Amino acid sequence: MKTIKLAAGELLSVNQLNRKGVLPKNIVASAKEIVARVRAEGDAAVRDYCSRFDGVDLESFRLPQEQIDAALEGLDPTFVAALEKAAAQIREFHEREVEQSWFTTRADGTMLGVKVTPLAAAGIYVPGGRAQYPSTVLMNAIPAKVAGVKRVVMVTPPQKDGLISPYTLAAAKLGGVDEIYMVGGAQAVAALAYGTETIPKVDKITGPGNAFVAAAKQIVSGDIGIDMIAGPSEVCVLADASANPMVVAADLMAQAEHDPLAACYLVTCDADFAAQVERGIEVLVAQSPRAEITRASLDNEGTIVVAADMAAAVEAVNTVAPEHLELHCKDAMGLLGGIRNAGAIFVGAWSSEPLGDYVAGPNHTLPTGGTALFSNPLSVEEFVKRSSVICYTPQGLMKDAPATQRLAEAEGLWSHALSAALRRRILEQGEDSVSCEALAGTDLTAVAWPDDDVRTVADGATPVGE
Repeated sequence: MKTIKLAAGELLSVNQLNRKGVLPKNIVASAKEIVARVRAEGDAAVRDYCSRFDGVDLESFRLPQEQIDAALEGLDPTFVAALEKAAAQIREFHEREVEQSWFTTRADGTMLGVKVTPLAAAGIYVPGGRAQYPSTVLMNAIPAKVAGVKRVVMVTPPQKDGLISPYTLAAAKLGGVDEIYMVGGAQAVAALAYGTETIPKVDKITGPGNAFVAAAKQIVSGDIGIDMIAGPSEVCVLADASANPMVVAADLMAQAEHDPLAACYLVTCDADFAAQVERGIEVLVAQSPRAEITRASLDNEGTIVVAADMAAAVEAVNTVAPEHLELHCKDAMGLLGGIRNAGAIFVGAWSSEPLGDYVAGPNHTLPTGGTALFSNPLSVEEFVKRSSVICYTPQGLMKDAPATQRLAEAEGLWSHALSAALRRRILEQGEDSVSCEALAGTDLTAVAWPDDDVRTVADGATPVGE
């Protein structure tokens, strides 16, 4: 791990982190080609890419419903119990995020509000092939179902035998997934975004994947919704001398073992503590079955920041804006208020980040690469849309139309002003005043932009017919 030592009064800068940032141009170019071909050729292109990239020739992409229904049969009961516990706690957490439609009425009777509507169909991408990620299934499917999405579609690469991991399948069953397609990569994203002969399109795609998946999501974004462009996983541990260096070492390794590109940060005010953590990593990684990946991540993407004081350390964390943040400090809860940028915050020595990955309840699909500066964890909110509701009464119109007309005049939008002005004219002079014949001989600019409309109509004005 590289070490950055901050002098007294010095703050960490983003440039010192040396983040890669954007997706490689060659990957984006390849993803564009895949997306365009799937959009043009449908199933034929998807089938070709599955054969080429996954080494599997499938007669049908869709997994039969009976296999989903039987997903829990024959599995280790302890695994099923763990999965059920995780599903229950994830569901309980996300149920608290549900937003209701709301409406309010002004004194003049004008009604305003928001109508909340679930998306009709959501696609969740689950990495597969050689790995199994049942936790990712739960974290994406459950908030969608809690939001009220009727059709939740899962895509995941098939294994070499053309099947799906039984663990992933079990999670799909417990998470409420409605359809499963054995397709992965950029071609799966394209199929969900634009539809094929056998894979109906969805409204939004969520879930992590490799660089090709991330690039494809970026390409289709705007044609459909996406959650985020997910990069390699990352963790930042803020630790003082009260922390256990071996536990901190294990927590850094818990992210490093994901991916050689996973980023791990240790922020502390104690250089000796940082050295103890590095020694601890050497002891622990020697026995890791994923030692090669873990070492590559820590050696190439690991950073230790030694700050002069805790205030500078907290600001260093805000500069990193990590996906996961652990506070291994004596006054961990007291530091929480100073944290502005983090996807998920684990407070205190007992709050192991892997608990959040699996069973705690909050979503583990989080902003990466410093995007916690402006982005949020996956939530129920991602699976609904909001419609503003505006319902004016005649009295409300008479109050707000003059200001509308004046602002429209300032912007040079004549018809905007006329739209409000004709309604006023009906209320003030009756329906006949806006007949074709009546308006043909009228100076409509004077109606739209009246010289005297710097005033506001009095509250007590009574429209015609009231």
